[in-house]
Amino acid sequence: MISTLIPFDEILENVSDDTGIKNLSNAREKIRRWIFRAQQKLGYSSARVYKTIKYTKDITNWSGKFLNLPSDCLEIQDIFVDDQLLNNYIYNQYGNKIQFNDNYLSAKSLQLYYYGILHDGEGNPACIRNHTEALVSYITWKLFGAKTFLEPNRYGRRIMKDFEQDWKDQRDGAIGEEAMPQNLEDWEILSTIINFSTKDAIIYYPRGFGANSAILESKETCVLKEVELNVKVYSWQYDSLTLDIGEAPSISQLFLDTTNSYGLDVFKEGQIVPFNKIGRIGFAIQGAPEGKYKIHDTFNSDITDLVFNRYYNNVLDLEIFISKTYYSHSNIFFKLKDS
Repeated sequence: MISTLIPFDEILENVSDDTGIKNLSNAREKIRRWIFRAQQKLGYSSARVYKTIKYTKDITNWSGKFLNLPSDCLEIQDIFVDDQLLNNYIYNQYGNKIQFNDNYLSAKSLQLYYYGILHDGEGNPACIRNHTEALVSYITWKLFGAKTFLEPNRYGRRIMKDFEQDWKDQRDGAIGEEAMPQNLEDWEILSTIINFSTKDAIIYYPRGFGANSAILESKETCVLKEVELNVKVYSWQYDSLTLDIGEAPSISQLFLDTTNSYGLDVFKEGQIVPFNKIGRIGFAIQGAPEGKYKIHDTFNSDITDLVFNRYYNNVLDLEIFISKTYYSHSNIFFKLKDS
């Protein structure tokens, strides 16, 4: 189920309401870490993003034998050393560090692909409203658990286990709500997946975004209609927190020529778009009627009006989409579909 983001301060207010603790300012940093740990258990959400980072050899981050993971790493997807994909058995993860079974002292670079979590402009973890009760339950459990651990007789341990069970119940409920189909199309997709054979599942649902020989063999090339051949798609990200949909009327062809541009076929198949700033993101479709295309996410959900504000420039034959909220450094999957 699609959900909006909830401000970090609102989560703190909910914790304060549920626990009676009026001042949580001294616990803000701990709560940030607890939210990160809880999100690892909650799994996928719209606040979880696919990221990549490139390492060069040094004695701190990647020595050829050890690798320190980014602080926002929720789950490792793929590791490439000098453009060669490593199998999972070649390395082991210990906390926030990777130890390689082989020695890569002669290698020049390492590329890490992983799932991370979005952050707001103040460095707080971004969370979706569907996860609110689960996150509050987790934070409450941890707040009470810390006090119980310091008790001389630890009589509160049984109550702490009750708080832990509350978190588990809320966690399972949030995961179930996240996976719930939203419309008839989602129910049809779910029905198709349930009826997949093992072979179908291997072909159409490989782990991660990496190249897959089976999926490459079965993939159909997107063929555009003649009226779509001249349609172009542009993407960009503002580097200012003040720029929003109000900038749309001033967007010129000169500005578009300085942004990333794609053929329509790329976005009709789906494209991972990298963003390396903190600010709102923008898309523009040129050469198509207004409202012709909708923007979908990796779950095939229509996020056009949920995520973006729209503006149409009749002179440039240009439909402009600018996000309602900020995005930080991330790689996000988008796809265009006929409305």
